[in-house]
Amino acid sequence: MNISFKTSLFAAALSCLVLLPGAVAGQESDQAGNLRAEQPTVIARVGDVEITGVDIAVIAEKSLDRLAQMSAEERADYLMQTAIDLNLMALAAQDLGLDDNEVFQRRLAFEQTRLLQELFIQHVVSGATDETALQGAYETYVAGYRPVAERSFGHILAETQEAADQILARLEAGEDFETVAREMSADPSAQVSADLGFMAEGEMIAPLSDAGFALGSVGDITSPIATQFGWHILKFEDERTSAPDSFEDKRSELGSTLVEAALASELAALGEKYGTVILESDTGADPAD
Repeated sequence: MNISFKTSLFAAALSCLVLLPGAVAGQESDQAGNLRAEQPTVIARVGDVEITGVDIAVIAEKSLDRLAQMSAEERADYLMQTAIDLNLMALAAQDLGLDDNEVFQRRLAFEQTRLLQELFIQHVVSGATDETALQGAYETYVAGYRPVAERSFGHILAETQEAADQILARLEAGEDFETVAREMSADPSAQVSADLGFMAEGEMIAPLSDAGFALGSVGDITSPIATQFGWHILKFEDERTSAPDSFEDKRSELGSTLVEAALASELAALGEKYGTVILESDTGADPAD
């Protein structure tokens, strides 16, 4: 496949999957837009079957993990060959009459239903997560937020009480907490930092939380605390009052909540509109029994 043709291949695919390189890197793509692309460019033919940019885009969406390991040139070869192989085998299956049975037709109908479901979800998501809805949800979150007192702690873990006593003796002699943690802590994360970060009372296991929040002043150190994990020493590093997350930090969570609520509402209304009847339970028993 020459370079100019590969360029054309990607141009056609990207007209349907604008964010293909970003999607390969883990970004979201506009699937609804891809599947609704108008006048897709024909890239190749297998028999009388046309392969278009939409086909390449769909294959790409279903192959993101594999594509992420390839160069741009390898991706072009892979996408085209996959599309060709897929259609060659599909034509052979038709010649063998493998599509001429009820099971195939039911599976084909199911795939159509599943695709329509995806498009409907995209429709609901776009309506539920516009900026106005997100801002409104964030304002509700902030209005209901209740600040709590938080403390940050340094932490050293010892495997035995004897080791914990040795650590405490060094700390009481004035040695730097981080230095002692790096040299003596059984917690591997202490090689990076002994700081546990900020947390509210009750967020650690009870013995640690009780001892840590009983300390009177910043800089105070607990006696060794026994738990099922070993012996712990905490240092009261800092304190603050918690604040609401920023809008950007909360955006994803708010969006998920809005989508869940919108889908639940839509499904309830759709159930009323179309009606549902369960003829058998999963066990085959009459659900009325």
